[in-house]
Amino acid sequence: MYKLLVGIDVSKERFSAAGIDSGGKEAFSRAYTMDSKGFEELLKAVRSHCEEDSKVLMAMESTGCYHINLFSFLSSQGIGYIGCESLADIQLCEAVFAEDKDR
Repeated sequence: MYKLLVGIDVSKERFSAAGIDSGGKEAFSRAYTMDSKGFEELLKAVRSHCEEDSKVLMAMESTGCYHINLFSFLSSQGIGYIGCESLADIQLCEAVFAEDKDR
């Protein structure tokens, strides 16, 4: 069961991330710089709301190449990731999180 779902929107110089806890409440929401400092700040925000990386699921738009460095960083930390390229992908992420909440 996931305890934190994080949606990420990426662009060339920044990315925005918002976390929702298992109760459906917003845990955090902010923009970060697309560099190692921003990656570390996101990780700190995530871990302040969920200490178990295996209980975190991230959904990130994977269009273009801008997500690759952030994806690599998060993968190296052992955080689960789903690449979203369409509305259907996003709805799938929501369904997975909702299913876990019901267990």
